[in-house]
Amino acid sequence: MRKPNYNSMTPRVAEIFENLRADDLEDKYKEIADIVGFENFIKLVENYAGNDIYIPQKYELYRHEMYKAILDEYDGTNIKRLAVAYGISKKTIYNILSGHLLKKKKKAKNEQMEGQMSILDLDFYRIT
Repeated sequence: MRKPNYNSMTPRVAEIFENLRADDLEDKYKEIADIVGFENFIKLVENYAGNDIYIPQKYELYRHEMYKAILDEYDGTNIKRLAVAYGISKKTIYNILSGHLLKKKKKAKNEQMEGQMSILDLDFYRIT
């Protein structure tokens, strides 16, 4: 059963919504329903009605995993091979590597040394 999630939905309107079929949709909505399926389209409407939804490019879905694979496979000498294997430029490989190194460096800088006191360890209320 579909959930009528509009406060102003009268019993009659709820009945119409419950009996709605793909053929009843306006053309601008039929295309989406054809792609995702009618019941999934209804779920989108029930959860995101009135909101803009960003649909990412396919690349955005696998980019993170691809970058991890590149970092795992990098051996210091294979930038060109990685670029060819993943269909990206050598410059992109360099950017992935440098971004990873910067994150590592920043993380290492922020980590506290063993035995080192943090400013949060001080009790400012007792200092006079």
